[in-house]
Parts: sequence; C-alpha cells; structure tokens
Amino acid sequence: MPYDPNNPKDPSIPPPDASDTTRLDSGYFPYSSPSKPRDVTPKVSGPAVPPQRDPGRPFLSAAPPVVPQRSVPNSRSTYGTGYPMGSGNLRTPPGMSGQTAPLPKLDTPDPGVQIPPERIPPKKADRPPEEPPSYEPRRRGGPPPKRKGSVFLAILLLILCTALGAGAGFYASHRLISEFEETLADFEADLALALQTPSPTPTPSPTPTPSPTPPPANSSRPAGALTSEEVYELGRTQVVGITSEITHPNASVTRVTGSGFIFSEEGYIITNYHVIEHASHIFVMLSDYSMHTAQLIGGEGITSDIAVLRIDTSNLNLTPAVIGSSAEMRVGSPVYALGNPLGDLTFSFTAGVVSALNREVAVGHGIVLNMFQTDAAVNSGNSGGPMFDEFGQVVGVVTAKSALEGVEGIGFAIPIDEAMHYVEMIIERGYVPRPHLGIFPETITEAYAQETGRVPGVYVNTVDPNTPAEAAGMAEGDIITRMDDQEIRTVEELRAVLATFEVGDEVVITVWRNGEVLELRVTLGRR
Repeated sequence: MPYDPNNPKDPSIPPPDASDTTRLDSGYFPYSSPSKPRDVTPKVSGPAVPPQRDPGRPFLSAAPPVVPQRSVPNSRSTYGTGYPMGSGNLRTPPGMSGQTAPLPKLDTPDPGVQIPPERIPPKKADRPPEEPPSYEPRRRGGPPPKRKGSVFLAILLLILCTALGAGAGFYASHRLISEFEETLADFEADLALALQTPSPTPTPSPTPTPSPTPPPANSSRPAGALTSEEVYELGRTQVVGITSEITHPNASVTRVTGSGFIFSEEGYIITNYHVIEHASHIFVMLSDYSMHTAQLIGGEGITSDIAVLRIDTSNLNLTPAVIGSSAEMRVGSPVYALGNPLGDLTFSFTAGVVSALNREVAVGHGIVLNMFQTDAAVNSGNSGGPMFDEFGQVVGVVTAKSALEGVEGIGFAIPIDEAMHYVEMIIERGYVPRPHLGIFPETITEAYAQETGRVPGVYVNTVDPNTPAEAAGMAEGDIITRMDDQEIRTVEELRAVLATFEVGDEVVITVWRNGEVLELRVTLGRR
C-alpha cells in the first residue's frame, strides 16, 4: 500500500523501536522514551508538499528527513551521545510545514521501494573497529628527525658511565679496607709484643741537693738562700704520703691520709700523731710513688702531737730532710709547705710567710699546743708534712688550720725545736715519758662557780686507784687552783703546766675542798 503522508495512522508503518540507536545521518531519529514516543509530526495548514529526495542520501521512505538542529551554547545536552536533549532542537526543513508521519524502521522499508544491498549502510555492531589516527608532530620546515639511534646511543653512554663509576668506587673502597686491615694487624702485633715484654721498673736515682743560687748584687735575699723552685726540687725527695687504715669493731675500715718527711737514712719518718692514731695498718708512699708498710715506733698526742714511723730501707736510697732551727724564725720570714692535701693532690707546694710566733692553739680534747702561724695554704692531708724555710731546712711540722667559716690563710705548725724533743725520746725509748696525775678533770668557769658557791679552777671528777693523785690524798670534788707557783683555771692550763715537768718530779698542788684550801705534795708518775 502506498505511503500516505496525510494519514498519520497508516497501518503499513509499524511503531518505532525506542531501542534503535541508529545514527541520525541514516535518516532516523530515536525517541527519548520507550513508553511514550515523542510527537515529531509537524502540523500542516496547507496541501502536503511532495517529498524531496536528497541525491547524496539513500531514499528510505517517502517521508521527508528530519534534520536535527545542532545544540547551541547553554543548551541542555548529554556529552558524547550526539543527540540534543533540549526543547527547540527540531526544525522543519525548508518548504515543509504541517504534520509528517513517524519515520519507518530500517528493517521494515516500504515494500514498493527497492534499495540495493550495497547502498544499505551496515549496522554499528557489524562495522569493523576504527583505528584512531596516528599523530606524529612535525617540525616546521621539514620532516620530523629520526631519534631512535640517538636515544640508543644516550642509553649506552649512561650504562657505560654507571659501570665505570661503580668500578672506581669499588676499587677505592677495596684499597681503603685493605690499608685499614694492614694498620690494624700492625697495631695488634705491636700490642701483643708490648704485653709479652714486661717493662723494667725504673730504679729511682737519688736527687742531688741543689746548690744555692747566688742572689743578685742588689737582692735582699741572704747568702745561701734557695729559690722557691730549688726548695721544691729538694723537698719533693724528702716528703712522703701516709695512709692509715683504722679497723672498727664492726669490721668496717676507715682510711686517713696525711703527710710526713724522712728523718734519717735508717727509714725513720716524722708525722703527726693524729694521722696514725688508732691505726691498724700504716702505709708510706715515697717520691717515686712506691708504697711501703710502716711500723709505728711511738707517738704522743697530749703535749706534742708527734709520732715516729719506720719503713724497711732494703734497696732504698732515702734522702733525709735537713733539720733547721725554729728559734731563729722571725715574723715575715718566708716559709713553704709541701704535702698531700686532700690525700689526692700529691706533692703540692704552697708558699707564705711566718704570720706570728708562740700561738697557744687548742686542738681538741683539752689539748693546747704551742705553734707558729703562717699564711701558706694548708688543708686536710697536709698534717704531718714539713714546713721549709728559704734555705730548704725544716723549721716546723704542719699540724692545723683555722676551720672557721669564711677564714682563709690561717695555718699552724709545731716549731721543729719542740718537735725534735719528742722525736728523740720516741726513737730512744719508744714512748714519750709524760707526767701523769691519775684524775679525770673538768673546768669550772667563773659564772658556774658563783652560782654554786665554789671557786673557779679544775674540778676533780674521779681519782684513779694506784696513781700519784691517790697517793697524795686528792679526793673527788676537789678543785685544783694552783700547781707550784702557777695559777690553774682550766684543764688546758693544767696539762700545759704538767708538760713542763718530768716524770718523778715533786710538785705542790693547791686544792679547794668544801671552802677549805689545802696543799698536796704529789710525785708525778708516767702514763
């Protein structure tokens, strides 16, 4: 049946398939909805215009082709579909108006129209895949350069440089490792040889006594005086360090350090008694830092604080100190202290002058010693060390320093003349024969005496049996006020007066007993 363009309900035209995605240029337009076809038939107001055939397109039906309008900017569209989706996208070809029938499907052409098979375009699914066009940039003025050879050469050069660099680095590192191994092997060999070969112990050679440097013509230094450097070189060979070990009842051990000096070539050493008091073991360090066990010959800590030690002199060449005279000292005379302060600063040398003479210094436990004062720095560990004069002679034994806070430069030394008196007795007898009364004394001050109705003096707390005090009739509660013609007010004064006597001397002691004054004759004994 021929196609009637004025009859939109021509039964010869089947309804369009919404799933048909045939391209627009094939003469068909798809509907936007499979359930409700879009009405694309334009309204006609006049007679139908016969269809116009486009000679460049295959004639599919008598219906005029619908030309879709290209989408314009700001129109609603779906990217990549090729179909405009907005309103006003369809337009009627020129010369046509009114309604047109829907386009027929491709697989149901008009039976009266024969289309050659070669003119029917294949479906999209049957087309071979199209290869994208290759693009090769071209340089202006000629064909593109051929770079395959140059790229290969660059890669080859890069590989070659990398190999050369790796080889050079490996060679350098191998050389360094080899040299280090050789050095390490040499060091180990030298170390093994040194450990196998014992180093000989050097034998200390005696230090010669330096001859005094003559003073300049305009110098006030007396003839024969030494410089401080010469005093140190001489005194260093004569000074020793002393370490005492005190063992307590609980088996703990306390170490006390001090100083001393060599008195004779037989190994006698002079030091302070408080350095070795209660010691169970005594060690002496010489100037070559060799340690030797020492024996206590004797000491006295009440009136002198002097002790004498002795070491074995086998294979030793000792340099004894030169003993001077403290009677010739004057205030302002230069003096030098040499010892081991703090027990660690071995052979420390300090200089000063004599600040005062005949200082009565209380050293504790009621002990008062006669010493001279100096501003040469002395500290713990200097006790027992020598005090030299400018001639390199020993004029004192360093014994104490002021322990008051904020006080510096106040040290004390026992005059060598007094010290030698006890040293000789200790070497000769092994002890110091010290006069002894046999009492336990206590000081009564002036204020306490007024409060208790007594007199100031030394109060007798106890009297030991079989002692000179008991034999003379002294009793507990007595107060000693005089000994011979010297007044006694304190325990220190009593001990100082006793030290002026010898064992066996007879003295008259005045005591106060319950308001009565008595005189007792006492023959001093030995402690």
